[in-house]
Amino acid sequence: MSENNNTSIKVESLYKSFGDKKVLQELSLSINPGTIFGLVGLNGAGKTTLIRILLGLLNPDKGSCTVLGMNPADHKKNYYRRVGVVLEHNGFFGNLTMLDNLSFFAEARGMSRKQMDEYFSQYWKNTDIGKDSRSVKYFSRGQKMQCALCRAFLGWPEVYFFDEPVVALDIEAYDQFCEMVRMAQSKGATIIISSHQLDTIEELCTSVGILEKGQVNVLDTFAKKQRDKVWYIKSDYSDNYKSIIEEIAGSPVTYRDGKWQLSVSDNTESVISEIVSKLVSSGCSIYEVKPEKESFRKSIKDFYNGD
Repeated sequence: MSENNNTSIKVESLYKSFGDKKVLQELSLSINPGTIFGLVGLNGAGKTTLIRILLGLLNPDKGSCTVLGMNPADHKKNYYRRVGVVLEHNGFFGNLTMLDNLSFFAEARGMSRKQMDEYFSQYWKNTDIGKDSRSVKYFSRGQKMQCALCRAFLGWPEVYFFDEPVVALDIEAYDQFCEMVRMAQSKGATIIISSHQLDTIEELCTSVGILEKGQVNVLDTFAKKQRDKVWYIKSDYSDNYKSIIEEIAGSPVTYRDGKWQLSVSDNTESVISEIVSKLVSSGCSIYEVKPEKESFRKSIKDFYNGD
């Protein structure tokens, strides 16, 4: 991994302005290996600017940043071989097929054609872009995004920068993106996802920062909220059902408006599955099971409201 085993990305007192508009002001940020970091903020807050500085595409006015122990502004070949990127522009040659494009990028990464073919066959062969032999210029917007994602994960880099990566993806493509992100994390990669799609941020990220007034404010409560998921189980009431849920969940539950509300700290899916199975075997009719979806959105709103 990185030269510093404790930090993959380090930003210190970064400033960036465009004319009279101050975008980043004394921004500091540290991200460790294995972190999926969600970067959120209002339009124009500076999210893309920060990512472009971390890629060496923009120079800061003041301050410093390192990725994998390297200064992106040095534009070293080894640096770009170790990062995966999805930005607004896809950068593909429209008259070439997806595989011809990928072959070009694989060579730039120092990969053999055999390595590229194995990667594509394992992860992309059965997708829309894997089955489409047309030139990329004929691809849909969603297919072009898949191409960008395919290129980003090529060779399994150590750091990823994703700027609005799920735009135009259909359900299957979205699920694959999530799977690839988790796979990259399991390999120890550091991943930054900048997006307005809060459901994606909540589903994937282990840490979240809000970029506002030129600085990144990390939500200290996010990691806890990710561990302590609130779930609702809609069913009839009985003291026996309550005992079953509390015993398996390991915490008190409440019953209101025909629904059980409970908090699950660890192994969320397996715990909920066990509760549902035990309730059904006890004669309980279950009408709905769902997690609370508004907690993260509420955290974002509370931040902007100063709560």
